[in-house]
This record gives sequence, structure tokens and C-alpha cells, in this order.
Amino acid sequence: MTPARFITHKGTQILFIDLAQKSPAGLLEAIREAQALIATQAPASLLTLTDVEGSTYNREVADALKAYVAHNKPFVRAGAVVGLNDLKRVIFNFLNRVTGRSLKGFERLDEAKEWLAKQ
Repeated sequence: MTPARFITHKGTQILFIDLAQKSPAGLLEAIREAQALIATQAPASLLTLTDVEGSTYNREVADALKAYVAHNKPFVRAGAVVGLNDLKRVIFNFLNRVTGRSLKGFERLDEAKEWLAKQ
């Protein structure tokens, strides 16, 4: 299954990016695939929901995520992330700061979907 696919929540289209339970190699491949799809979208048109629950990060993944988040900025109107543990939250906060993004972290998918549907 492709890591990035469109879902609908309460009539709102959301790009769901499934990065859950992936190894560093799996994350790098999924990031490339998601970025390619995002690049085909209109500027400021996307609501994104990314699940990182249980995935494993290393320095290469952190660097790839930095480039990915910066690349996606022009395409994303609002973005939510779920599955952040303590280390991932540090990386998440760093990425928001250095890329100028304002992604929002959530504990559960349903909370993130509700928030995105209101954006």
C-alpha cells in the first residue's frame, strides 16, 4: 500500500501519510513517495495527516524529514502529526522551527482528523 493516500473525514479531503511502524529504510522510501505526490498538488491546497507511531529514526531520516517538511510547505494549508514519543517530539519541534512550518501534534488520529476538518 502506498504511504500517501487521500481520505475523507466529515466531507473534508485529507492526505494521509502513513509512516507508522517503518524502519529507517522504509521511512526514506515512504518520504520519497509522499513528496512526489505532494509536489503534484496545487499550492496551499493540502490538509495532511502523518502517522509516525512506532517508526524508527536515525540521523539520515531526520535530515530527510527536514528537507521533506521544507519542500512540502508551499503545498500544505495545515498539517497534523500523530504518534510522537519524546524523541520524535524533539525532532518535530526542531523541524517546525527550522522550516517555518506550524504542524500540530496530536495523541490520536481521530483528534487530528477533527482538527483538520475545521481548517
